[in-house]
Amino acid sequence: MHFTTKTIILFTTIFNFNTTLFWSTTGSAVTTFAHNRLYSVGIRNTKTSSILQRSITALYTTTTMSSSPNNKKHNLAIHWFRNGLRFHDNRPFYDACSNSKHLLPVYIIDPSEPFSQTLGRRAGIIRANFILESMKEINTKLRALDQESRLFVFIGKPKDVLPKLIREMNVEALYYERDTAYPVKKADSIVLDEISNFSTTGDAKMMNCSIYGYDSHTLFPMEVYLAKCKDNVAPSSYGAFTKIFQKLEPVPAEIESIAHNTDIIPSLPQSWSSKLDTFVDQFASDNGMSVKLIDLESMSTTDILEIHLGYTDVKTKLSTREKGGLSFRGGEDVGLNLMDIMCNRSQWIWTFEKPMTKPNALTVDTTGLSPYIKHGCVSPRTFYHKLSKVYAECPTPTKTLSKPPVSLHGQLMWREYNNLMGYSVPNFDVMEGNPVARQIPWDDDPKLLEAWKNAQTGYPYIDAVMTQLNETGWIHHLARHSAACFLTRGGTYKQ
Repeated sequence: MHFTTKTIILFTTIFNFNTTLFWSTTGSAVTTFAHNRLYSVGIRNTKTSSILQRSITALYTTTTMSSSPNNKKHNLAIHWFRNGLRFHDNRPFYDACSNSKHLLPVYIIDPSEPFSQTLGRRAGIIRANFILESMKEINTKLRALDQESRLFVFIGKPKDVLPKLIREMNVEALYYERDTAYPVKKADSIVLDEISNFSTTGDAKMMNCSIYGYDSHTLFPMEVYLAKCKDNVAPSSYGAFTKIFQKLEPVPAEIESIAHNTDIIPSLPQSWSSKLDTFVDQFASDNGMSVKLIDLESMSTTDILEIHLGYTDVKTKLSTREKGGLSFRGGEDVGLNLMDIMCNRSQWIWTFEKPMTKPNALTVDTTGLSPYIKHGCVSPRTFYHKLSKVYAECPTPTKTLSKPPVSLHGQLMWREYNNLMGYSVPNFDVMEGNPVARQIPWDDDPKLLEAWKNAQTGYPYIDAVMTQLNETGWIHHLARHSAACFLTRGGTYKQ
């Protein structure tokens, strides 16, 4: 992989990584330094399976803004949405808007594995619909701020669509939020390889494109944790992780919401919008493969799922999702409203202990925020600081407040730890090739697996849990433990 002709800039909320592969430079934003740390990270070339090491100077800063090199605005930039489906506390989106004259907001759906982090799998209908609803809200908000703007949704493989889109539209910068999950990082490396391949063939348009990747899906960048770990290896227990977390600086504050700055959204001239249609037609002609550009305003989520992504019987499978007391409708506004309602329950937050919540409650007995935080509709930092304010109002904190790991802050710390494991452990989402997973010779009986999935085991509690999961898309964590243990820990179907 050769990136010597361009700058790869990896921004985070508290770290500015302004780098090339072979040297480090400091950022242009005004910063307050607590310390500098120099460490190496590897970029995998998927074609040669080699690791190219590079040094990155991590600048610990309290700045909440970052700017493009030399404070010069890009003529056209892409913001590549994946997670981070929100306007509040969205650093990569905010910087893409601030540093560009024109912006092309893009979401790319791989039709062979839509909305899935694991290769070869497809998200369930309820999750896929949730993400599409969130995308529709992003599109509506973009249109409200600037009538020429919208979310351009492509159906195709990112490794095919994104590099060619950058070249054909003469894009000068790509902004995106990096994912911590190992399979997504692997897929991203393929996309970056394809962009690199264009640049190394002497394509002048590609050589002028800078890439800005941000670690904004978690409270802290994963490299911050690893730098505190012995031999840069993630700890094997949550208890050890909490000690690392407690030694870090305070969780960074959120940045300004884009919705509060109506002038920040750069427009996309109609001529460029029309050029995208030409790009789609030309893409199919040149590459012999299909790529589609869909209109979120004219199509329902059901139509998108069935017509373009191959899902079936969508309306029926979505009709039961409100049975758990929450509809789990996608979008930033629903997520923030749910968070605000919950944060008004001060006594409940002060005394919250996850194991004491009820898996058999008729309505959701926890926060219900997990899908909103998972897909970036609600910022984890926003939630963390909201909780901190509620905790600060407790008149008897020593006696009343619950503590991690069972408190709500503790739940966010669990999320950080899980992300760290997914970030640092190869193949963390599967057993084979996973160095921290026991290698178990599982039985292979499709009939038993289907019975478990379809709530037909004959064990009433397990079948009730799986029915709730299938109908609502959500089950309590204790119910998840029960269903998972029933399947995996022996004696599932004792004769």
